[in-house]
Amino acid sequence: MRRLLALLPVVALAACTAAAPAPGPSTAPTAGRTSSPAATPFPDDGVAQVSCDHVIGTEPSPAARLPVLLDAVALPVGQQLQVTAVDGRWWAKQGLVVRPGTPVDLEIVGEAALTSTIGWGNPGPAVTRIRVFCPDLYDVPGWYVFAGGYTVDKPRCLPLRVRSGNRETLARVPVGAPC
Repeated sequence: MRRLLALLPVVALAACTAAAPAPGPSTAPTAGRTSSPAATPFPDDGVAQVSCDHVIGTEPSPAARLPVLLDAVALPVGQQLQVTAVDGRWWAKQGLVVRPGTPVDLEIVGEAALTSTIGWGNPGPAVTRIRVFCPDLYDVPGWYVFAGGYTVDKPRCLPLRVRSGNRETLARVPVGAPC
């Protein structure tokens, strides 16, 4: 099992390189590139995407510690995140956990979108909308984990629109303040 886990980054890089967009800043528009619909289940509209190369691990089932939304993503709704002051803003480190092979679109909504950002990956973009889709790359059951988190102007209940396929829900993430 240790040998298998040690090979995960190599397998992820090889598999994602074939199916993911060319390397470059994750906030760069992808206009002009072509890819198969199976590899990119979203329109090519320039929304930042989390690179599959940035998976930091797998988790058997996030439901034990985080609520699962739309059977696609686990978010810390109901758990107030600890924040740290950074350059006059507040940062909450919180990984993103997604189901392999399932497209997920996360977007800050309402007035919070004017002063808050989300981002996952290495380095993760600081954006108000981000997408994740990684095919099932490993022969290990589980969900993919990405490093990153939330940045807000003040501790707040951060509203996120979560989409997966034709389903949608509103999540409220307590970033340094209760929801």
